Amino acid sequence: MLRRCHSTVRWLMRSWSATSALPRPSLTSAATSPGLEHPTALTRRPVQHDRPVCIVATPRSLDAIFLLGRVEELRAQGAAQAIARYDEYLAQAPAGPYAAEALGRKMILIDQREGPSAARPLADEYLQRFPGGSYAGAARALQHAP
Repeated sequence: MLRRCHSTVRWLMRSWSATSALPRPSLTSAATSPGLEHPTALTRRPVQHDRPVCIVATPRSLDAIFLLGRVEELRAQGAAQAIARYDEYLAQAPAGPYAAEALGRKMILIDQREGPSAARPLADEYLQRFPGGSYAGAARALQHAP
C-alpha cells in the first residue's frame, strides 16, 4: 500500500509540474473550456482512476478531505462517499475548522438516507459539541422527530 501511495504522490507531482508552468488565466480558461469535464469531475479524477488516496494530515489536506465530501454531495449518488469523507475529516480533525459543518452535513445525509432514528445519535452529539452551530436547529428537530 505504501508503494502505491508513493506512486500516487509522484503522479500528482508530475501532473502539477506539467500544469504549473502555465499562467493562472490559462489554467482557469482551460478548466472552463467547452467540451471539458465539469470541475467537480476534474477534482475526483485521481480517485476514479483507481489510484489510492494518500492524504498526509496537514491543515490544507484536512481542508481537502472536507471539501471532497462537499464535492461528493453534489453527485447524484455521492452521499455514501460524502459521509465517508466527513467521517475521515472528523477522525483526523475533531476540533478542526470544519468539524461542526462536517458533523452537521453527515447528520443531514444520514437522516435523508436512513431516517431520523439513525440520525438522532448524531444530532445529540452535534448539540453537545456545537450547541450554537448552524445545524443546531436541524439537530433539535431530529431529537423530537418520531
